[in-house]
Amino acid sequence: MSDFPEEYAAAYATARSCLIALARSSPCCEAATFDELLFELDDLHGGPGPATYPVVAGRADLLVWFESAVRRMIAAGGDVDALELIVLVACAV
Repeated sequence: MSDFPEEYAAAYATARSCLIALARSSPCCEAATFDELLFELDDLHGGPGPATYPVVAGRADLLVWFESAVRRMIAAGGDVDALELIVLVACAV
């Protein structure tokens, strides 16, 4: 994680925050999928990342913010294939 710029860390924190909010606002089986995606995202970085912050929004907005954050992570040098897969699964839930 330390090899990435500050913009990457900020996008990572946003992505984590959105996944947590999506998990908390979803029915049980969907929440488990968002929790698993959070674990996958953290695994790419060797464990839990930067502190998250509470996000209050509707599902559609959370997914847009999540996808935008992941796009910023990719632009900053993140693992394109792994991050794209996480976005695809999140949008399919």
